[in-house]
Amino acid sequence: MSGVVMALCLSKGVNAQVSILAGLICGTLFGSLNGFVVTKMKVPPFIATFGASGIAQSVANTLSNKRTISWESAPNNRLVDLLGSNVLTVIFGPKPSQILSISVLLLITLLVIACVLMVFKKTTLGSNIYALGANEETARLSGINTVRWKVGVYMLSGFLAAVAGMVVMIRTNSLQPTVGDGLEFQAVVAAVLGGNSMKGGKGSIPGALFGALTLFTVRNAMSLWGIDTSVVMVVIGCILVFGMILNEAVTRLSVKRRLTGKKGEKAAA
Repeated sequence: MSGVVMALCLSKGVNAQVSILAGLICGTLFGSLNGFVVTKMKVPPFIATFGASGIAQSVANTLSNKRTISWESAPNNRLVDLLGSNVLTVIFGPKPSQILSISVLLLITLLVIACVLMVFKKTTLGSNIYALGANEETARLSGINTVRWKVGVYMLSGFLAAVAGMVVMIRTNSLQPTVGDGLEFQAVVAAVLGGNSMKGGKGSIPGALFGALTLFTVRNAMSLWGIDTSVVMVVIGCILVFGMILNEAVTRLSVKRRLTGKKGEKAAA
């Protein structure tokens, strides 16, 4: 939806900076709406975000008339051209597969990852999010404003989704309103595969990145082998189930070791 807003503004001749800002604000506001519905109206997070995704998709389809949005290159779109350019290109041979290109979009992705990692490691955001995920009531009793922090997390999620929409829009130099269909499922698989718990309170950003890269490698390898898309989705679903089973097994093992260690300390005392 945020990408459609950006692309639509560009197609109408709006300045690139204003277009991108409009899309980022749109994603952030939608994230805050999710946070409000979850915290104030007490709607389960899965239901709230699932419903919101349907609303966002409908808005995107309505704004774009279910058609691909493109725009013409113009002086006021120089920012888009700059973000879509390559910083470094190394040619190893005449074939396209022998050309290594490092784009500005890749640097933006690395910058976002670095910023999120820094925020999680150097601020109270990370510890508060883990506390909310582990036990919200305990987090509230320890002095954490659960409503404010949860709304903030949903706003951040909406903002990052808008950044992803911007990256896809610039990368393809156009935007289809259905470009993100199915990616939410793959995002969950990547997170679980990286060791993040669906129950909350456990996980890491590097783990999620590792899961995403692993899933991307498996999916692309199967596509190159000519395996049907439906079979690929079956495999991804199996990976999700396997990842959840593995996470549960690791959690139980760590709890068992912790309890065994405590018993050993008591015996020694």
